[in-house]
Amino acid sequence: MTDTVNKLEKKNLENIINKKRWHRRCPRCDTKIIYTNKDSIRNAIKSSAICRSCSNTRHIGPFIKTCSNCQKDMIYNKFKSYKYSINNDGWCHKCAGEKTIKTRIKRKNLYGNRNQSEDSKRKMSLLHSGVNNPFYGKTHTNESRIKMRLNTINYISKIKGGSMFPLYNKNACKYFEKMELETDWNGYYATKNGEHYIKELGYWVDYYEPNKNIVIEWDEKRHYNIDGTLKQKDIDRMTEIREFLKCKFFRYKESENLLYETI
Repeated sequence: MTDTVNKLEKKNLENIINKKRWHRRCPRCDTKIIYTNKDSIRNAIKSSAICRSCSNTRHIGPFIKTCSNCQKDMIYNKFKSYKYSINNDGWCHKCAGEKTIKTRIKRKNLYGNRNQSEDSKRKMSLLHSGVNNPFYGKTHTNESRIKMRLNTINYISKIKGGSMFPLYNKNACKYFEKMELETDWNGYYATKNGEHYIKELGYWVDYYEPNKNIVIEWDEKRHYNIDGTLKQKDIDRMTEIREFLKCKFFRYKESENLLYETI
């Protein structure tokens, strides 16, 4: 391959040195085009090639194409966009928008009205339940739970465009305010200076007294099971906080108006 290229280059150099040139006229502007190679002029004649100046002006707009739907003229400033529109039978913005809306409605009706049979639902359930579930028999580690919790908090904060704050119980805040008047405690809670956030665990605590290192959690009815025992997720949460802060942990049972220290 390299030998043939070198031979062609040598021939071209010999033609230039010997002033061997071939010429033809541009089919568009009738300008004289000079060639130093027989093959070049032969290929140019076959493809009806135009001169360089005509080739450059060919890609200068505006280019006009008629919309095949409403017969309205569309103007393109770029030759690439114009060529793409011709190859793909492009429509104007108005017709294309109406077509898109109709397509979306059609898809919505197609998938919205599709009702799966009970047999199909049962088969899909069997395919993803029990031993067929890839997470069957597995549990997330404590480190994984913390990472997932922190990622969720960061994601919600980004969506809201600021810091994330949890919901709070107004009755709990009134109780903490009254409690501080009767004691020498000076802690964090929602309506005073915001709930204390443990950024390493991704938890907010209802009340935290930093000087005495005391945590109080306010428990509504939803924190307990039917038999009156504390739910397991609250127990796990309490254990994590206690181990991290090395604190005294109190719980207030709202249904019984009872404040007690956990062991």
